[in-house]
Amino acid sequence: MASRGPALSRSLAGLLARPVRYGRVENAGNDGKLANVVPMNPQMFGRYLLLDKVAAGGMAEVWRAKITGEANFQRIVAIKKILPHVSEDEDFITMFTDEALITASLVHANIGQVYEFSKINDVFYIAMEYISGKDLKSLWSWSKARGNVMPIEMAAFIVMKMCDGLEYAHSRRDNTGNPSAVVHRDISPQNVLISWEGDIKVIDFGIAKATEKSGKTRPGTLKGKFAYMAPEQIRGLPLDGRSDIFAIGVVLYELATGQRGFQADSEFSLLEMVRNVEIRPPSLLNQQLPAEMERIIYKALAKDRDQRYATCADMSEDLQRFLLMRGKPPQPRDLSAFMRENFTVDWDKERGRLESYREVNPREFQGADHQAKTSLSTSFDIDVGGEDSAFSTTNATPSAAAAAMPQPPPMPPMPTIRPAAPVPALVTTMTEQNKAPPTPPKPAKPPTPPKTLAAALGGIAGVGLLGAILWNTLLQPTTMVMITVRGPPEATVRFDELPPAKAAPSATIKKVAKGDHMLIVEAPGYVAVTMPVATHGEPVLELRPDLKRVSGRLLVTSEPSGAAIILDGKKTDKQTPATFELEADSVHEVRLALADYKEAVKSLVRIAGNQETVEKLKLQPAVVRIRLFTTPEGASVKVGGVDMGLTPVTIERAPDDPYPQVVFSRPGCETITTTVPFDREKGEDRYDTPLKCR
Repeated sequence: MASRGPALSRSLAGLLARPVRYGRVENAGNDGKLANVVPMNPQMFGRYLLLDKVAAGGMAEVWRAKITGEANFQRIVAIKKILPHVSEDEDFITMFTDEALITASLVHANIGQVYEFSKINDVFYIAMEYISGKDLKSLWSWSKARGNVMPIEMAAFIVMKMCDGLEYAHSRRDNTGNPSAVVHRDISPQNVLISWEGDIKVIDFGIAKATEKSGKTRPGTLKGKFAYMAPEQIRGLPLDGRSDIFAIGVVLYELATGQRGFQADSEFSLLEMVRNVEIRPPSLLNQQLPAEMERIIYKALAKDRDQRYATCADMSEDLQRFLLMRGKPPQPRDLSAFMRENFTVDWDKERGRLESYREVNPREFQGADHQAKTSLSTSFDIDVGGEDSAFSTTNATPSAAAAAMPQPPPMPPMPTIRPAAPVPALVTTMTEQNKAPPTPPKPAKPPTPPKTLAAALGGIAGVGLLGAILWNTLLQPTTMVMITVRGPPEATVRFDELPPAKAAPSATIKKVAKGDHMLIVEAPGYVAVTMPVATHGEPVLELRPDLKRVSGRLLVTSEPSGAAIILDGKKTDKQTPATFELEADSVHEVRLALADYKEAVKSLVRIAGNQETVEKLKLQPAVVRIRLFTTPEGASVKVGGVDMGLTPVTIERAPDDPYPQVVFSRPGCETITTTVPFDREKGEDRYDTPLKCR
C-alpha cells in the first residue's frame, strides 16, 4: 500500500488535528471495556448530530442523536423524522403532528417525553427522550423462547406503572383547567419501553386522540393493532380510557401466561375473536397463576366496558394491593437487575455505544461558519498550549510587542479539509506551489528606523513560525508501519483515511508521521478490530492484529427441562435451558441426558452470527410409570396373571411395549378385565377405573 502526497495544507491539517475516534459498538465483552468500535458517519440535522439509525419504516425513521451546549452539556436524544416521499401525505403529516403536540403536553415519569417538534428543509421531525433499554415485547419473547413466563410480581409491577402513566394522560387538564383526556388507542408490548435503570415508559402516541382535537377517524377505518383493540374499538364506537384498559389487560394476560391473548389464522377471525372476547382462561395456561391475578385480568378484559375498571388508577391500586399481599413489591432496581442479568450482551453493547458517543463533538461536523478559525485556514479546531496541541504557547503566538508591529503577508489561503475518517492525514512532501516563498510587498517609502526595526522583528517572528511549521511537517522522522493479520487471507486493512487494502500476506504504510493514528482490520464473518496506533519516529513499527470469528448464541431447551447437555461429545456443566457462545457458521452436535429418559440427539446444528439459534429437543421416556386407581380403592390388581397389590398401585412399561391387560377385583364388586392405554411420550401417566359394587 503506497502513501499519498497531499499538499502542505493537508499535511498541516493532519498534524494539527486532534484524532477523535467515533464509532458504534459491534461486539462488547463482559469486562466492562469498550470493544471493537466500527466507524460511524455522523451527520448534522439542524442543531442535532445524527449518530446512527435505530429503526426505519415505510413512513418515518428514528435516529440516535446528540446535542451539546455550554459547560460540557451533553444529551443523547431520539430524532424521529418523516421520510421525504411522504412529505406530501397530508393524513400522515396530520397524524405525525398530532403525536408531537399531544405527547409534548404529557410530562410523566412513565411516558416517553417529547422535547421539540419542528421541520428542517421541509422535513418534519420530533426530538424525543432517548430511552436506553428494551421494549416489553423483547422481554416477553425472551421468556417464551425459554418456555417460561415472566415472574408474576415483575409483570404486575410493569403493568402497574403503565397504568400510572396512562391515568395521567386520561385525566390530564390543559392550562385553563379544561379536560383534555388523551386516549392512546395503540397500547401493545412494542409501545412500552423498559430502561436499563428499571424505568417503564409508554411511547408512541401516534394515533392518540385528545378531547379537544377536532380530527375524527374516517368511518370504516381501524387504527392500532387488532390483537390489542377493545371490542368497542373494533365496532368503531367512540373511545375513552377504558379502551386502553382493555389493551393493558391483554398485555397483562400475555405476561402472566406466556401466550398470545388473541391469535387467529386470518384478520377476520382475529377481529371476531376480539369482538366476542374469546380468550382461554389464564389459569389453564399457567396453573401457578394466583386467583387474584386472574380476577384482575378478567376485570380488565370485560367485554362490556362498564364492567371493566373505571380508570387506570383503579387497576393500578388493585395491582399494588396484589403485590403487597405477595410480600415485598418489586422496585425499579429489581427490574434493572432482571434486565442486565438476562440481556447481558445487549447491556454491554449499549454501554460501549454510549461511551463512544461521549467523544463525538457536533461542532466538528458543522459548516465552516461554526469551525474554529486559524491562520492556516483549515477546518480543524486547534488547541494552543494544551498537552495534546501541536504547538506550545510560545511557538504559536508572537509576543505582544511583535503582534503590534507590521507583520509579513499571510500565507496563501488553503482549501478547507475534512478527513474521510477521524484521524490525522499522513505527512509527505510539499507541492511546488508551497515551496515558493511569498514575495513581500515593496514599501512606498523608506520606513523610519522604528518601523524598520518593527518590520525586522515581525519578519523574524514570521520566519520562526514558518520554521516551526516546516520542522513539524517535513523534517521530523517518519515511520514505516508493517501490518501482518493473523486471520483469513481475505482480510482488509484501513489506516487513517487511506482506502482499504488487502492484508495478505502483509500491508505496509510508508512515511507515517509521528502522532496518533487508527487501524481498522475487517473480514467477512469476523469481528472487526479497531486499534489505536501511536508512532514516535521509529524506523519500523510492526503490528500483528488477530481476527476472531463473529460469535452467535445457541439456546438449548428440552421437554422436560433439567437435562444434562453434552456438546460435541463433551460433557458440559449446564442443564436445559442453557445458552452457549459459539463461533458463527460452526456446526455442532447436541446430546441431552436425563434419568428415566432416552438420550436425545440433534446433529448438524449450525450457528448464525450475531443471532440466537434455538434448539428445543423433546425427550422420550425410557420407562413409563402408570398409576392405577379404582373407585372405591383397595382393589386387587393383576397384570399378566401377576399380583401387583392393591390400588392405588404403580406399574412400569417400556414406551414401545403393548398396552397391558389388567384385572381389577374387589370383594362385593364386579371383576373388571380391561386394556390400560398409556401415553408413550410421557414418563408418567394415570388410569382410573370405577368399580360396580353392590
